[in-house]
Amino acid sequence: MSVHPEKIVHLMSGISERIFFSLSSSYKNEGFKDLSPPQGAVLCALGTKIPASMTFISRKILRDRSTVTQIVKRLVECGYVERTKNKDDSRVTEVILTEKGKTARAAVIRSSRKMFKRIYKNTTPEERKLLISLLEKIDSGS
Repeated sequence: MSVHPEKIVHLMSGISERIFFSLSSSYKNEGFKDLSPPQGAVLCALGTKIPASMTFISRKILRDRSTVTQIVKRLVECGYVERTKNKDDSRVTEVILTEKGKTARAAVIRSSRKMFKRIYKNTTPEERKLLISLLEKIDSGS
């Protein structure tokens, strides 16, 4: 098999686009038309009871803080989360799910599980581990 360095970029881009479309469609079918996959990732990063810092969220979803700040801002506007200052350190902003956010989070998790089943259906657990390892290696070099 000949190696084409651009192929991995094309594959990753195409897979990412299909995942984004699949999740967006699934969220709409669940009744969350105003929710995007990046917003869904933030909802999943949040627990259902304990507030999380913006730093924690950004690390969990592998995005920079400025990106997470914009996503959280939109989630606040839509009523999915609330922002508060940490009671011990007012420099730290924390985010917690509202009831609407908890309902949406459950829908996002259902949608994600369906999508994972589809994209991983032709792979073994060992292949998935190898794929994750290779993608992390690629990510660490970018």
